[in-house]
Amino acid sequence: MSPVTKTWPEWYRVIRGIDLLSVDADFKFNSIPEGLWKNVQRRAAILLKEQPHAPTKDLDHWKSIVNGQVPFNLQLAKKGKK
Repeated sequence: MSPVTKTWPEWYRVIRGIDLLSVDADFKFNSIPEGLWKNVQRRAAILLKEQPHAPTKDLDHWKSIVNGQVPFNLQLAKKGKK
């Protein structure tokens, strides 16, 4: 992982939160804000319904998100923490 990606500001992670739904975006994040996590879980549930024939790796990734597993070994950043 590039040291630059670890220091990207919070606003970038929020804007690009959709990347958490991609299996190949693990290099971009080291933590995820609680509010964004809840939105990502909702979006993963929608994708499971809308794309039932997506590749298995994507379906498995989305299912694990819906089931509460934070992807890429990320830390869940509690509100108010930096």
